[in-house]
Amino acid sequence: MKKISKVAGFSVFFVFAFCFFLFFTFPYEILKEALSEKISSMSGLNIRIGELGPSFPMGLSVENIVINSKHGAELKFKKVDASMSLLALLMGGIGADIVINSGNNDYLSIEGKLGILSLLIDNNFLPKKVNIKSQKFPIGGIVDFILAMEANSPTANPLVSPILKQINFSAKLQSDIKANLDVSDPVGSSGNLDISFSDAVLKMTDPSLEMPNQNFKHAKITAGLSKGVFTIATGSGLVSSDISLTVGGNVSLKQPPERSILAMDVGVELKGPLKEQFGFVMDAISGSQRDGKMSMKIGGTLNQPNVDYY
Repeated sequence: MKKISKVAGFSVFFVFAFCFFLFFTFPYEILKEALSEKISSMSGLNIRIGELGPSFPMGLSVENIVINSKHGAELKFKKVDASMSLLALLMGGIGADIVINSGNNDYLSIEGKLGILSLLIDNNFLPKKVNIKSQKFPIGGIVDFILAMEANSPTANPLVSPILKQINFSAKLQSDIKANLDVSDPVGSSGNLDISFSDAVLKMTDPSLEMPNQNFKHAKITAGLSKGVFTIATGSGLVSSDISLTVGGNVSLKQPPERSILAMDVGVELKGPLKEQFGFVMDAISGSQRDGKMSMKIGGTLNQPNVDYY
């Protein structure tokens, strides 16, 4: 019995040592190029990875990531660490934790868990569990990248596109998002969302517009998910001296997700120089005189939304 235990112990050690050897001697340079090419092909963006290597005990560390759109917009990440959960794997799931750092003692952590059976049999990539947490994570570059892509989109409104190109937004993201998703029946899903922005500033890059910088004194979104209905709490939105954006309503989750039903209310109000410079855009979008104020009801589904102005 003692001899069998010793042999078993040596066998386990050998397997562990062999896997450890493979993990740290894997040709990561080849993986880096293949990963960049695959993600670029899938996303339509140009993805460049500076360095890729192992991260103990079971993960990857990626540094100096540069993302470019077809129209020249650029987004950079200093470091991204991705790790797999051994416990989730033993319990029949795929658990992953992705941590993004900009290099200034901040982070954005995204943790998710997929069911192996639903992934292999139903080809369902919707995670069973999602936790997102951030600490003073700068999102200005991400927002500017998205705005630049929208401004250069073939479907962009010709009146809105030039304005989007002039917007520069900076803020630090503080968030805590937790969700348990029932992939077979969305009614069983639950969770909560709490997002706030500090040091949020909106600037226009064209000095000829003579628009003062907008420092947001209120920038918060609070929401809950219960029985498959995602509800945004009253009071969510952004408020500065010349801009007020309020958001409320709910989204009823359906399967597939793009068929989820919208029942949202959005209000926008411009004052002072902003109203003088961009009030006409509201008039053009809604088709009537708005005097710097516009309210919208958004219905329909995620893939086919309907917008009514009032």
